[in-house]
Amino acid sequence: MRSDTPYGRLLLTFGLLLALVSCNNDSTVADDSCQRTGNELIIRQQVEPDRLNPLLTSSGYANQINQLIFLTLETLDPENLELAPMLIKQRPAVETTESGGMRFTFDILEEASWDDGSPITAHDYVFTVKTSLHPGLNADRYRPYIGIISSIDIDPDNPKHFTVTTRDQDQLGEEFVSNVLMIMPEYHYDPNGLLRDIPLEAFADEAQLKAHTTALEDFAAQFSDQRLSREADGVIGGGPYRLESWETGQRVNLVKKDNWWGEDLVDDYPALDAYPDRISFQLVADGATAVAVVQGEEIDMVPELDVESFVRLENDSLVQACYNMESFPQLVRSFLSLNTRSPKLADKRVRRAIALSIDVEEVIRDLYQGFGDRINGPVPPSVAFANKKLALLDYDPEQAKNLLTEAGWEDTNGNGTVDKTINGTLTEMELSFEIPAGRESTQQLGLLLKEQMQAAGIGLEIEPGDWNEIMGRHRSGDFEIVPMGRTFPSPTVWNPRQNYHSQGDNRTGFGNAETDALIDRILTTFDERERYDLYRELQGIIYEEQPEIFLFAPRARIAIHKRFETPLIPIAPGFLPNLVKLK
Repeated sequence: MRSDTPYGRLLLTFGLLLALVSCNNDSTVADDSCQRTGNELIIRQQVEPDRLNPLLTSSGYANQINQLIFLTLETLDPENLELAPMLIKQRPAVETTESGGMRFTFDILEEASWDDGSPITAHDYVFTVKTSLHPGLNADRYRPYIGIISSIDIDPDNPKHFTVTTRDQDQLGEEFVSNVLMIMPEYHYDPNGLLRDIPLEAFADEAQLKAHTTALEDFAAQFSDQRLSREADGVIGGGPYRLESWETGQRVNLVKKDNWWGEDLVDDYPALDAYPDRISFQLVADGATAVAVVQGEEIDMVPELDVESFVRLENDSLVQACYNMESFPQLVRSFLSLNTRSPKLADKRVRRAIALSIDVEEVIRDLYQGFGDRINGPVPPSVAFANKKLALLDYDPEQAKNLLTEAGWEDTNGNGTVDKTINGTLTEMELSFEIPAGRESTQQLGLLLKEQMQAAGIGLEIEPGDWNEIMGRHRSGDFEIVPMGRTFPSPTVWNPRQNYHSQGDNRTGFGNAETDALIDRILTTFDERERYDLYRELQGIIYEEQPEIFLFAPRARIAIHKRFETPLIPIAPGFLPNLVKLK
């Protein structure tokens, strides 16, 4: 079934969005002719994960799997996107400290245990925090959040009772300390206790940390071992599922644990629910193959369908007998990430020229058949603090040419592409556009953008490749343009630090001391009206600097086997695998 209500009307309020999306697709049942009947759930993934280590991966595809193997202290309730207990008995007691920080007190569930039967304790939390702060590990994206922690005090008589103190007050403090890190077992990932004797405060003091160089190096080598990221006996978490096998290039297979400790707690802690007996993530990169596996009834859930494939399946009567076709709004933004450090892209007039050379209306109409709505920045227009004064940019290749001329880019050799002498070398405005190999919809996007941008004298070289390798270059700043998607996690609070602060996982190179200070003010401003004004100010700067070109908010497009009852949520991929229930 398709949710045909236009996206704009669905998002009149966020509550209405949740009411319309957070429902079960249980209005129909599978036809008797359908072959798939068991409680094994097979889910399509477009890109193979790089590794199943929640601290070392930066892949959203990997974390879709990780969240079934590992748990956080708290999670987002899919019904209202508010924090809810997961590993803890209740949301923490919160106090302010005399030094201007915050204090959160937690109690881990008595039943919570690791696969060897040992209890999950605060020592595992401390270990995970230390590992995320380890300077020799690629866990930079967590440090803007976890870096606010100044101390963790464990009750000597009860290792499940502990208090986390932060240096400063932060509107997202509770989420930072309870919902950012998936907790990992110290006994398994640090069997020799290499981090146990290093004080937490040392990770914020380079001089102190030098005294532990040998232990840190030994731990980094051990923790980075591929066995701990790919093998069934190496990937160990406290969640309901364990890794059974990883068939490289084909699928990742999970199986529900025998005697899962959370089974009897789900009435009080719904986040611990785990309905499928087995969950497999099958690599299906291209749209044609996705259509084939649905038509052959070889799979149960196919998210991220390209529009052509979705419409084709929706109009297939044989598919309709066994599958529901779901389309609904999500808090996701599609955009182009630009490397502002590149000599070609360092001038904001060039970045604005690129934005003006893209006909987003044509992209939505021709590539997505209307399954999307234009956006003007990083905050969805439905959110209360969205800066609605920022006008959508019209397609204007002539104005794009004028801006390029102002920035010193002209077609001096008559080849149709503007050029400029940079450091004594004639440089053509040919930009690399890196996309995952085999993803047809992104290939089509690249081809259309190439055609549009050429009208302004901007060349685009489409470069398919391994997505994990592309993301590695994206993190290191070795790129020009990469198409990206990003989920907006909350209708009331936004943390722009990770993406836009110079000390965060800021891949575009955006920002300076002024914008850093603005972001710091946002995160420590508790007055809602004042914070909303600061949010809008930051959006205005991002709009003017154009480190990213925001295209549209796409609608989810998913094929779901009718034997399953599936709660749908506005956060990608649109569902939680553990809550998919056999009818």
